[in-house]
Amino acid sequence: MKFGIGLPLSLTDTTQILEYARCIEALGFDSILIADHTFIEYEALSLLTAIAMKTTKVRIGTMVLDGNRRPPALLAHTTATLDRISHGRLIVGIGKGVFNDASYGFTISRPVTRMVEIIQILKKLWTSDKVTFTGDFFQLQECSIAAKPIQDPNPPLWIASFGKRMHRIAVTLADGFITQN
Repeated sequence: MKFGIGLPLSLTDTTQILEYARCIEALGFDSILIADHTFIEYEALSLLTAIAMKTTKVRIGTMVLDGNRRPPALLAHTTATLDRISHGRLIVGIGKGVFNDASYGFTISRPVTRMVEIIQILKKLWTSDKVTFTGDFFQLQECSIAAKPIQDPNPPLWIASFGKRMHRIAVTLADGFITQN
C-alpha cells in the first residue's frame, strides 16, 4: 500500500514548503500532492516544479488540478515538461473545477463535459504527434506539443470523482480517482 500527503494550505513560505517536501520524501511517503486554486498562495504546477528540483524519489502531483485555468494544449505542454523535469514522477489529479469561476472572467458551463474534453485532449497531445479534435468546447487542428511525458503512455491521471456520473468517467478515462467522501 502507498501513502501520499497533501501540502497543508497553511504553509506559505517557500523555504518551509521545500523542506516539508524533503521531509515527506525522507519519511518514505509515496507522494506529495498540491491543490490548484487561485486563492492558494502559489500556483500548483510552478510549485511542483520547485519541489521536483529538490527531491528525487517522491512522486509529485495535483489534488486536484482545475483544467479550466489553462488551455488544454498549454496544460498538456506544462505537465509533459514537469513530468520530464521530475524524471517521470508526476501524477495529474484533475477535476471539473470549483471555487475559481470568478477568477476566469467567464462562466464555466457544463463543467463535467468540458473536463472530459480536456482529459481527452491531454491524452492525445501527450501521445500523438499531431492532434485534430472537435468537441463542444475545444477544436484543435493539427495541434502538437514538443515535449512528451517520460511516463508511458502518459502520467497517471486521477479524476476527482463525486457522484455516479463522475465515477463512470473516472472508470473510463482515469488511472485512479480522488474522493473526499
